[in-house]
Amino acid sequence: GTLPDSAMKRVDTNSITYIIYIDRYTCNNLDIPINEIGLFMLNPIGNAVKRSNLVAYRPFTNIQKTEDFSLVFKWTLNF
Repeated sequence: GTLPDSAMKRVDTNSITYIIYIDRYTCNNLDIPINEIGLFMLNPIGNAVKRSNLVAYRPFTNIQKTEDFSLVFKWTLNF
């Protein structure tokens, strides 16, 4: 998915926070649990050939997502 501008907040000159919100109706009752998340950026270093790069990754303990809760992932990247 693509994050809306409202999910990105500049913390200071060299830092930005990204918030990934998975609402209570998304990713429910999957065949496999959720156990990792990644943040990709489109061409962050300005290469001639545009491609997405993985800039943040986090594995975690299995979560069997249901409509009983939402998930919020918050990353602050420092450049």
